[in-house]
Amino acid sequence: MSADAPGVEEQAVRGYGMVAGHFHPERRRAALSFVHHREVVPLGVAERERLLDEAEADGWSTRDLHAKVAEVRALHRVAGEERGLELGADP
Repeated sequence: MSADAPGVEEQAVRGYGMVAGHFHPERRRAALSFVHHREVVPLGVAERERLLDEAEADGWSTRDLHAKVAEVRALHRVAGEERGLELGADP
């Protein structure tokens, strides 16, 4: 897709808005890229902060952070499934 394609700018603006809405300026890490911040948006606040702290301290690439986010989300799915089984919910 070329940069002149319709919707490209709109998508970028929406992405920037999403990240800005989740990270007030004082919570953004200057050492990390926009993509680092975007990667953690689906997580809860505490997990976002923890993973961004680790990414900053350990010099994670966006790929490294993406993998960590996937691990956390998988753990949440498993925990949710186990919790549902404990409560007698249908799997």
